Amino acid sequence: SRSDSVQLSMNPPTISLPVSKTGSPSEHIAKARCRISCPVQSSKPTAFSIQFNDAKIDNPLFEIKPSFSQPLTIVNAKLKVESPGWEDTWYKDMGGRDKAMLAVASLCDKDGRIITDRKVPLHLTLRYDNEERSPVTKQDIFRMVGSSFHYIDPETGKASLQFRIEDVSKNHQGQNFIVEIGADKERSPDVA
Repeated sequence: SRSDSVQLSMNPPTISLPVSKTGSPSEHIAKARCRISCPVQSSKPTAFSIQFNDAKIDNPLFEIKPSFSQPLTIVNAKLKVESPGWEDTWYKDMGGRDKAMLAVASLCDKDGRIITDRKVPLHLTLRYDNEERSPVTKQDIFRMVGSSFHYIDPETGKASLQFRIEDVSKNHQGQNFIVEIGADKERSPDVA
């Protein structure tokens, strides 16, 4: 096959489902493991849906409707975020106004090896630690320490991010905060 084509392999290659003896319609669920191999360009998102069809059974009693998977985004790299020295509770006023939390983001390949030679812009969002991971409305309480531009350093494959949260959980119905660190999707759509 050509190097720019998409290849899909499935295990098992064929899915067999039981048939109702009464001839009445019934629903069955099957699971399959798929492996997708395709080239991914860093300049544009690569997404697919997988369509499952019948095996062209020539029997008027059976109708198998095609089904589609949820969209799958194919990526070249992922961010690994570590928070060295964090405790479960952080007190914003202990240690003075210069006290900040540190997170280190690394750009990694599928095997967890650090990728260098790519400058990946990062986007940070303060969210609540709830089921919806809803963003905090007043993002101005989230303050970055140091540079206002954050990106993966192409020489090291890492970014050190220091920040403060200038409010306390009790002023937000007691909800804990979390920080979402991700690649800028418009400029690096191939990074998860």
